[in-house]
Amino acid sequence: MITDLSWVGRFAGRRALRGTGGNDRIRYTVMHTMSGLGVHPLTPLDRLHQLGVLPDPRARRLPAWA
Repeated sequence: MITDLSWVGRFAGRRALRGTGGNDRIRYTVMHTMSGLGVHPLTPLDRLHQLGVLPDPRARRLPAWA
C-alpha cells in the first residue's frame, strides 16, 4: 500500500497505518472501501486522527452507516 518514497513519505505512511490499526472507526471505514462494498472517503479531519496529530473521541465507535 505504501510505495518507497522519501523518508518523509515512508514516515507518514507508517504512522498512518499504525493510526488506522488503532482506531476502530477509521479501520472499519478503510476496510469497507478497500473491500469494494462502497466508498466512504476519509475527511481531512479523519486524516489528522489517522496520523495521530489530533485525538479521536470517536475512535472506539463504528460509523453510523455501519
